[in-house]
Amino acid sequence: MNLKKGSYFIKGGENNCNFQRKDKFKLVSCPVNGKFCTDILPAINALYAESEYEHANKKFQKSIDKLEQAYNKSLELKESPCANCVAFFQSNITGTLESMQKELHGMSRGFFNSKRYNLAHNKLTSVLMNMDLFRSKEYYTLSVQEITHPL
Repeated sequence: MNLKKGSYFIKGGENNCNFQRKDKFKLVSCPVNGKFCTDILPAINALYAESEYEHANKKFQKSIDKLEQAYNKSLELKESPCANCVAFFQSNITGTLESMQKELHGMSRGFFNSKRYNLAHNKLTSVLMNMDLFRSKEYYTLSVQEITHPL
């Protein structure tokens, strides 16, 4: 993979096509001037770009693996000033996985379904469940609010 000023050029694959992707995440302002994420942020961007490439080529399992690796890479930022960035990375990655899940659900269910996407859909569901379990235990406090509806 060649790196060029915030863009990723990925060449090759079965279609032998070029895929250009700008960085998903850029450091805009940081209280520690990016001291802790100099290696991690480019790695997360690279994994995200590779995931986009695999997704464009309908290789959903590889795309899911790359996004899961990016999510796990974000966990390497353990310093307290980085907590907001970690939550931001994870939220975006999870959102991408959830939209991919909707896409796979539509392709693996229904009248014109293709069973070849069932495995990827099941894997994605499992990955999302593991991410949700981790987030609910580690980062967020769950609160339940009672809502009353008039009868």
